[in-house]
Amino acid sequence: VQSGIRTDASPGDLVSLGSLFYVPLVVFYRADTPVEWLSGLFSRRIAVGREGSGTRFLALTLLKDNGIEPGGATPLLDLHGEEAAKALLDGEVDAAFLSGDSATPTVIRRLLWTPGVRMLDFPQADAFARRHRYLNKLELPMGAFDFGKNLPPKTIYLVGPTADLIARRNLHPAISDLLIEAAREVHGGATLLQNAGQFPAPVAHEFPMSEEALRFYRSGKSLLYRSLPFWLASLADRALVGASRDAVLARADVLLRALAEPDHKRRLRDGQAWMGGSA
Repeated sequence: VQSGIRTDASPGDLVSLGSLFYVPLVVFYRADTPVEWLSGLFSRRIAVGREGSGTRFLALTLLKDNGIEPGGATPLLDLHGEEAAKALLDGEVDAAFLSGDSATPTVIRRLLWTPGVRMLDFPQADAFARRHRYLNKLELPMGAFDFGKNLPPKTIYLVGPTADLIARRNLHPAISDLLIEAAREVHGGATLLQNAGQFPAPVAHEFPMSEEALRFYRSGKSLLYRSLPFWLASLADRALVGASRDAVLARADVLLRALAEPDHKRRLRDGQAWMGGSA
């Protein structure tokens, strides 16, 4: 789920398992000279994305911050992705907002290589990120798309939310762990906008962080799932329902340590302690 687009006040029974990656907002425009601020697009034809899209939500939010709103002197068109890019290339619009799956590397490279088309720099990115807490200031390094042609020709500042992994509050802890592990494998590498290991991250936006997810980020898998096969750990975890989970896990930790000790007497003593008896 793209952070920032939820409109209801209560998260209900939903929680976040963490942020997965940045969703940069990219603005391309036609002009002979650079446009410094979004307000410089006033009265120009702007493609803001289709109705209900995350691109449109962000575009209208930032344009409103700059005094540009639907129904005003600036035509705002419901064009999205490839359609918006084509309209910009054909001269049917003067600017296009792209984000998420509409801002594919192929589309961005084609626009960057087109004479007369520029990518908007966001020098006010810090201010946008402070006004809208779900936004982040992002840096697109000089030459990121083409070293030989040095595209972009300078570091460009962007803004964008994150995509968050949302689940029901009663999601089984083992499933939560597996989802976060899978997210690390898929989204944990370096990209043009993030460092390796930066995601997934325990950052809460509209939805509160899951307690089980926070536990995983702090210490990894629970003791049962680290020490036992998944099927056996799942059975044992179910058996703990209604019991004092922390107390049982603490005793289980003692027992597992005892099993690793070479001294038989030490193992016996620790095992009795785990069972609540005396040595």
